[in-house]
Amino acid sequence: MTLSLLEESRGHLADLLEAAQRCAWYLRAGAAKVHWPLTGTELAQRLRDLEFYERLAALNERFGKLQDLLATTMRHLCELSGENTESFLACGFILS
Repeated sequence: MTLSLLEESRGHLADLLEAAQRCAWYLRAGAAKVHWPLTGTELAQRLRDLEFYERLAALNERFGKLQDLLATTMRHLCELSGENTESFLACGFILS
């Protein structure tokens, strides 16, 4: 791997880590607007509360995005360190 390619890869990794931090911040901020733990009774009472369910949908979307981003980041780290990524990818499919 040439030095310029290595620097480019490091820059990409830095961008991935920054994006992960941003995703985690928004996920945490959104989760703070929901009173935890959610109960079946509360969900039944708020059955037609569109704002509440949109908030939950946004949390679900952000969590999924963060999982995907972390998997991409981990794969990139493995490639940068010269590790075999085949077993990592197989584990990712099992956990998904």
